Amino acid sequence: MAKAEKSKSQLIREYLEKHPDSKTKEIHEAFKSQGVSYQLVAKVASDWRKEQGLTKKKRRRPGRPRKTAGTAAKATTTSKSSQAVDLGSLDEGVRFVEQCGGVNQAKQVLEVISRISSIESGKKK
Repeated sequence: MAKAEKSKSQLIREYLEKHPDSKTKEIHEAFKSQGVSYQLVAKVASDWRKEQGLTKKKRRRPGRPRKTAGTAAKATTTSKSSQAVDLGSLDEGVRFVEQCGGVNQAKQVLEVISRISSIESGKKK
């Protein structure tokens, strides 16, 4: 009975044991004539290096900080006075913004109201 041939993956692992510092491209060049794909070499080499503890864990880079309650806390006071806004008014404000379709639209509506108010107060004098 003939001895079974080694799998392509086993050939790559044995090569890595003899040459642990070799690059994926070098390994692929060594086995290209035997029909070993670059993807297979990359996968087997990556798995082998992880098993051996030769790879560093990649740290996830922190992204943009989330908007949290800290930004909402700034909105609880009015800009002209130091009085806190009650939760009922805050809820009504949120509903107003939703009805307007967003913060920018709500700002535009408030600006128009402000202009009308200033015109009205000018007429009363």
